[in-house]
Amino acid sequence: MAFSFYPLPCKHASLSNCRYVIGTWFVKSLRETLVWTTNRNDVPLSSPSSIFLTNEGKFVLRVADNNDAPLVPDVNEAVSYAVMHDDGNFVLYASDSKILWQSFDHPTDTILRGQKLKDGVDHISSVSVFNQGSGKYKLSVNQNDGLVAIYKFRRLEHDEEASSLVVSKAFADSLSKPVTLNLDIGGNLYLVGSDNVVIRVLYESKTQQGEDTNVYIYRVKLNPNGHFNVYKERIDGMGDKKSVGVQLWSTYTFWTSDNITYILLLTAFVALIGACTWCGVKCKSAEELRRGL
Repeated sequence: MAFSFYPLPCKHASLSNCRYVIGTWFVKSLRETLVWTTNRNDVPLSSPSSIFLTNEGKFVLRVADNNDAPLVPDVNEAVSYAVMHDDGNFVLYASDSKILWQSFDHPTDTILRGQKLKDGVDHISSVSVFNQGSGKYKLSVNQNDGLVAIYKFRRLEHDEEASSLVVSKAFADSLSKPVTLNLDIGGNLYLVGSDNVVIRVLYESKTQQGEDTNVYIYRVKLNPNGHFNVYKERIDGMGDKKSVGVQLWSTYTFWTSDNITYILLLTAFVALIGACTWCGVKCKSAEELRRGL
């Protein structure tokens, strides 16, 4: 994984037209997939720009004329150091190693293995591959009934909801709150209550036993077109661009003005929906699911 300036695709051949965002990506993947950006709705950067950790403990972006701007929001304590972890979590630490801020708590359009979509945090698509700003779709988990849904907005300001798509139905029974949407290291996507019991599986991975997690990584992305997909990507620099990333599961949406028709397209593997029920079947824990029990 890398944290730095990421070059956006250029619409024109001239390098003078290219712009950059600051984020994290799979640096050893042939696709160099971008998975997170900071200050995503800011205008993309052009040279010269620099990242600084000042003597006062401020983590800032320095642009022309030595103007500094906060690189991440809501960090009120002095930052001592930053770490780009192998799982894709970029973390700012205090001098006593206390976590001050981490990118896993502020997802953009991608959830990585080991990451949770927490209460009050929306998963928002990008505008396009050329524009990493907040797009027209968001995915959220309702804390009252566990409903997982994708919402489409008429405008990028998210001030008027046009339509919605149910990804996972609401529960009639009471839930152990808060409910989080989890992607584990093996590629399993599921809902978990505060008691760490899996309450519904959206996608159960067919990970081969002994698969090297340093070679393959799983991610979930809400794409600019509103499709919510699970991917498996090779991150050791081997293979070719066509085969390095595989889509495992997807919700393909068909948006209309009056109602939503949707298809759950099962691609390379079979998704198990609602594997954990409330009719006397023993629910799996997150650890049991990870181990394939």
